[in-house]
Amino acid sequence: MYRRISYNICHAYFYIPAIYLVAQRWTLGVQWTLRRKVLSKGEFIRAVYISFSINFVHQTEDQVTT
Repeated sequence: MYRRISYNICHAYFYIPAIYLVAQRWTLGVQWTLRRKVLSKGEFIRAVYISFSINFVHQTEDQVTT
């Protein structure tokens, strides 16, 4: 019983980041299409740059903490 619970927890820890990354990519894509329609080209490029830099900072923070 205990082994089975720990096995499930390991699987959950394995799948949660994957689901999170897929959701993040999907929301990024939705934001891209929204920005492409609403904003001008310069603002769009700046917004994409900001979102990518924020994403990169979060990824490096995750690597440092683990």
